Amino acid sequence: MVMALEMRRWNNLVALRMDSGKSIAFHTERMELADLDDEAWEAFPPHHRLPVNVSELSVAAHELAIWSEENASFAKKETPYLPGAGGYLDQNLDSFEVSTFSLNLSQICNLRCTYCGAGDGSYGSQKFRADPELVTKQLKGFISRLSPGKTFTVQFVGGEPLLFPQDLFAITQSAKELALESSVNVQFSVVTNGTRIDKKMAQFLGQESFQVSLSWDGPSDVQNQFRPGKSGGESSKEVEVGIEHLQSVRSELRSLHVNSVMGKHNQDVVKSYQFLKSYDFDLYNFGFAAEAEDQLASKNYVQNMKNLADLVYEREGLNSLARILPFGRFLRALDDQTPVKNFCGAGKSFVHSDTKGHLYACNWFSGISKERLGYLDEIEASPRSGWLKPLTQKHNCGSCWARSLCGGGCAFVFKTKTGAAGELRDETFCERIVELAAICVFYYGKELSKQGQ
Repeated sequence: MVMALEMRRWNNLVALRMDSGKSIAFHTERMELADLDDEAWEAFPPHHRLPVNVSELSVAAHELAIWSEENASFAKKETPYLPGAGGYLDQNLDSFEVSTFSLNLSQICNLRCTYCGAGDGSYGSQKFRADPELVTKQLKGFISRLSPGKTFTVQFVGGEPLLFPQDLFAITQSAKELALESSVNVQFSVVTNGTRIDKKMAQFLGQESFQVSLSWDGPSDVQNQFRPGKSGGESSKEVEVGIEHLQSVRSELRSLHVNSVMGKHNQDVVKSYQFLKSYDFDLYNFGFAAEAEDQLASKNYVQNMKNLADLVYEREGLNSLARILPFGRFLRALDDQTPVKNFCGAGKSFVHSDTKGHLYACNWFSGISKERLGYLDEIEASPRSGWLKPLTQKHNCGSCWARSLCGGGCAFVFKTKTGAAGELRDETFCERIVELAAICVFYYGKELSKQGQ
């Protein structure tokens, strides 16, 4: 079944209606939801503002008008519906200490993905491998600045980070020792294409309780077409071997995620999900690869994501839908009832280092000299200052009803599409996010109705 969703807006209220006739209203400031009957739905005017003569409003419209103008603080529901919702979002930052350090352990890759934003994995650099001694200096600086008891995350990315396993082992050990000296907790994550995971690597990842994010686009025909080997060979069999090794240590991993990239090249998200579902990942991320002239592909992606949401909600329920990104981020925000101010922690709690030790707000900025924030563990005040305000302000999201669910949008996508990180929004991205957020508002509201909340 393909769902159709109609949306209306009235001041701080957004109303959503399925073709089945079910209607939900969302207060964009208070993060509240309510069922709408037919009279209330019809009370929403064709324009976004109240009629001038309020006295002529119907009873339903008058009640909506009162609710729309309520902006005072309110009591959150005592128990979130989604398990673990309270700790899911960390984008509302009250300090700017770096708690996540992302590292290009390598800037070289053994695959040649057709859509890769890093080109051949090098980001244009000739330094393909990070120096563990240099990285240890970086870690020492960042970890030593944290208060005892805080948690520091080291994220390994590439290229393909597992091409240099000994470096991974050494840096992980250094981070553990430095964290112990500062009474700081440390945790690790890795984003890998999965082709270099043997029994020894899987055991190491389990032993150190890694969060593993596997870049895998789906069944072999999809994987081999869009994620071929560097020389053009198939990669699917290597990934399947890798995932079997990971499954053997599954209980020891912090979590196991999968990243599948959609875009002009591939839009069959349902096919990929149905294949990947058999591996029972903790999180499924179906991102969209933004590029020039991608408006039609974006619309098709949204429609296919709507189809997926409909399928998953009806067959598996809201909790399963929350395990699919980007749906999960919106559903968790609704469940937490806290407006999201930042799409991510870029330049605030999160910094990234390339293999040379240059620092950036985002790993996708690697190699772009004007996006550098500093070197080693020293962040320069001037380039960082532009990242310290909430992204909803930085990207001028004041009039968008979905800003409190989105958190201001992705600066890298905006730069890719407009050439200006933090200065101009990409309207295609914004339209895509708004529609995906609307899906989540509707299904979350529907679930609350079913639960009698």
